[in-house]
Amino acid sequence: MTVNNEIGVKQPIAEIGRICSSRKVYFHTDAAQAVGKIPLDVNDMKIDLMSISGHKIYGPKGVGAVYIRRRPRVRVEALQSGGGQERGMRSGTVPTPLVVGLGAACEVAQQEMEYDHKRISKLAERLIQNIMKSLPDVVMNGDPEHHYPGCINLSFAYVEGESLLMALKDVALSSGSACTSASLEPSYVLRAIGTDEDLAHSSIRFGIGRFTTEEEVDYTVEKCIQHVKRLREMSLKVGFNWLPTGLTWPLLLVKKIHLLFYQMAHCMTLVQLSISCDHLITMDIGSKSDPLCVLLQDVGGGNWAELGRTERVQNCSSPQFSKTLQLEYHFETVQKLRFGIYDTDNKTPELGDDDFLGGAECSLGQIVSSQVLTLPLMLEPGKPAGRGTITVSAQELKDNRVVTMEIEARNLDKKDFLGKSDPFLEFFRQGDGKWHLVYRSEAEFECIHPEKQQKKKSYKNSGTICVKICQVETEYSFLDYVMGGCQINFTVGVDFTGSNGDPSSPDSLHYLSPTGVNEYLTALWSVGTVVQDYDSDKLFPAFGFGAQVPPDWQVSHEFALNFNPSNPYCAGIQGIVDAYRQALPQVRLYGPTNFAPIINHVARFAAQAAHQGTASQYFVLLLLTDGAVTDVEATREAVVRASNLPMSVIIVGVGGADFEAMEQLDADGGPLHTRSGQAAARDIVQFVPYRQFQNAPREALAQTVLAEVPTQLVSYFRAQGWAPLKPLPPSAKGPAQAP
Repeated sequence: MTVNNEIGVKQPIAEIGRICSSRKVYFHTDAAQAVGKIPLDVNDMKIDLMSISGHKIYGPKGVGAVYIRRRPRVRVEALQSGGGQERGMRSGTVPTPLVVGLGAACEVAQQEMEYDHKRISKLAERLIQNIMKSLPDVVMNGDPEHHYPGCINLSFAYVEGESLLMALKDVALSSGSACTSASLEPSYVLRAIGTDEDLAHSSIRFGIGRFTTEEEVDYTVEKCIQHVKRLREMSLKVGFNWLPTGLTWPLLLVKKIHLLFYQMAHCMTLVQLSISCDHLITMDIGSKSDPLCVLLQDVGGGNWAELGRTERVQNCSSPQFSKTLQLEYHFETVQKLRFGIYDTDNKTPELGDDDFLGGAECSLGQIVSSQVLTLPLMLEPGKPAGRGTITVSAQELKDNRVVTMEIEARNLDKKDFLGKSDPFLEFFRQGDGKWHLVYRSEAEFECIHPEKQQKKKSYKNSGTICVKICQVETEYSFLDYVMGGCQINFTVGVDFTGSNGDPSSPDSLHYLSPTGVNEYLTALWSVGTVVQDYDSDKLFPAFGFGAQVPPDWQVSHEFALNFNPSNPYCAGIQGIVDAYRQALPQVRLYGPTNFAPIINHVARFAAQAAHQGTASQYFVLLLLTDGAVTDVEATREAVVRASNLPMSVIIVGVGGADFEAMEQLDADGGPLHTRSGQAAARDIVQFVPYRQFQNAPREALAQTVLAEVPTQLVSYFRAQGWAPLKPLPPSAKGPAQAP
């Protein structure tokens, strides 16, 4: 690449070209990020072939070009033959309008290059400086001296990049290049330049272009600072309580420091799986099998990746494997797992020559919500492996201790010329998911300044620090509550107002395509398939609102999709889909769009659960709507009341309507207030417009709308002081963690 598309570094193309030319090696460069942005001279740089793309210079999408040197000639042979277009190098009808658009875009880019570069450089400097002066531990990736300012890659230590992207949902950013957007792995570019894996996971790419404004840059900076601070507080909270001012010199200051060590509730945590089997079939003659278990994860596209395997247990039909298997847990994603049991009679890693004793598939969500999950082993679909079963138990790898320390400093050196010093204490930790001992001292120790010690024989110290109080408590995580027996109850509300359009018309948002889907169903499947794993009975109440309902055709804002008000429960997500399809032709789309009735309906059940005084139930309401809410004040009142209950509200806006009112309900900028001034106890609403995910993988919508649910659940139970329902086993610790 002439300009790297992830970190914006300009490569030494001229040097590479000269080296290739001197060795008679053809040199091709991908200049999609460079053409029209920085000066390029194919002759001076010894470039033989060069690719460009129209959309990178504000030209039409779907068209590009390849430069091929003519003197000395570079001969290119076509891999596919056809009509002989493009001098036989690329057969196929040329899209003339796109080609003309590409040419015009190149002309404009050439004319505006110098002006654009100066303007973009100023905007980039504004963004970088304002972020770095307000946030510590921010690293700019790449060489700043050889850099194109329109592509800025920053790493925010102690923040997961994907979490920051989800928080900045109204800003178009990415955590890597478009080429790697489907990968959850850290950027290979950042790893290649030696970036720490944690920082690679915390990177965000900012793009600045010809039409970017100062207002947009300032807005992005403001939101970025706001959400980075919030996410860091979730990961590592440090609070300082100062004594009253006016202290005499030797007791300079006293600080109470609260250090909360726990995994970010809504992001990623590690779990370890313990596996055992019973009644395995026997494949060996005269002895039992020698089984091992292989764990695979669905990585999409029908492909499975091996995550690990247990040890081999010799001559055993009911093995209990001692080796545990570790993997990342993400609440907002359906993580499909496959367990395979093999009878291994050799030490080779290949399994093709080993006997298959059976397998089982499930999701990681099913395992953690059950804590212990037993499944029958199958040789193939519909063919059981005898009486064989596999049992999987999950345990979170974590350190969720809370350390409260009161630290006192005495007789510190005076550093300021006028007045007293302003000393502060720093704690350091490595952010790779493991806890490392970085300093150990006595309860009270001397502060030695090595340079002073060398200069003055009479020097003793520069003051003392005393740890007066050190208390250790426990902070429960999302998985603690789920594995402790907390049920997540899922409810759905569907908008049947007239603004959706006639369901029989292809222009309607309720129109069912030939494959039987629409935006409503796609959003329902995306979110529902994740949440259903955390409800043991898989029975979900589903309602419609804004329609005239038979037999009296009165407008209802809370009617059961199955038309059974005494039992509105549907069996699984498929049951909700079936009820929706059956209800659609039986109701008349009308209006208005009122949210409050369904929110209050779910809140009544949440209030009953709260009266139990246990962390046994949490409620998630999914509202699917096509437009602005009508009963704004009533909805505000309902949300504020519900913020004191164990529930969250997810709103997905389908279609292209104005969703400003929903953004206000989301309240990311501050607490939601009622007209009377009552503030919400916590933020329980998450809103996203579906149109942002139309071209994204289906799981992307669920990852965004469900990202805050774990945090909301934990914050509620923590505020109530409720521990998990069931006693939890001792926390599993990684090998580098303190005992």
